[in-house]
Amino acid sequence: MEFPVAALSPVYENVLADVTAYVEVWSSSRRENYSKTFSQQLLNLGAKVSKTFNKHVTHVIFKDGHQGTWDKAVKAGVKLVSVLWVEKCREAAAHIDESGFPAINTNDGLPQIVKKKHKCMQPKDFVEKTPENDRRMQRKFDEMSKALKVQKAA
Repeated sequence: MEFPVAALSPVYENVLADVTAYVEVWSSSRRENYSKTFSQQLLNLGAKVSKTFNKHVTHVIFKDGHQGTWDKAVKAGVKLVSVLWVEKCREAAAHIDESGFPAINTNDGLPQIVKKKHKCMQPKDFVEKTPENDRRMQRKFDEMSKALKVQKAA
């Protein structure tokens, strides 16, 4: 039995129309970045999603993110909310009050030495090296073709 895509992920176009969000959501092991999933949910709710933290950001969706992002958000005075806020807005199809869903910073109070850098284990788009996009390979290709021409001429 097939379900229409609209039934699985309804689009509430203007629920979060006044929200410009920066999303930083990582797994608890800090190895997998789930920001894209929540960014898509916010877009479906009508919010704008910023790829960078800038002066237009009104909300930061934060879970196990970088300390620098937390510090910037606190300094800028934007609303720091957890991923539960996005889910509740989606369920209610309305802009829910952010004060009930504060983000928690697990890095707070840890010495700088203990904090570990996030390492995303998801593969990046692999671009295969070809003579067209790699100068070193192009040079080798040219040398080989010259050597082949010399061999044929001899």
